[in-house]
Amino acid sequence: MFPDCELETLMYPRAGTKGPWERSAGEDDRAKFRSWTMAQVEQAIGEGRQPGELGLNLLLLGQKEGLPMLAPLLAGATQQRWDFIVKRLVPFSFSLTHARPGGYETERIQKWIATNYERMKWSDAKKAFTL
Repeated sequence: MFPDCELETLMYPRAGTKGPWERSAGEDDRAKFRSWTMAQVEQAIGEGRQPGELGLNLLLLGQKEGLPMLAPLLAGATQQRWDFIVKRLVPFSFSLTHARPGGYETERIQKWIATNYERMKWSDAKKAFTL
């Protein structure tokens, strides 16, 4: 069931095979994956790189901190393979996220995030963020 199926796809790149997060600290696979993701984010920031798609891991784990990491990637006219996931998890309007011939309205997306970020809460019932 969405979004758990998307999270499992990231966690287990091949059926029955755990990813590089397997040796991370945590009580269960989900906790280990969260721990590994946070370490990767810290490493990227420490090296001066954008954490980028690691933000998707956090969103799928129900952590809104992943959204600002993904926002810079919502640019240009090409939809990313994970766009539909973000659109299902975050209450963006279609007009804000639809890839146009001229590209995403990245500045409007970043303004929306700045305006609504604090109000965003995870809803277990909806399996998405709500305002």
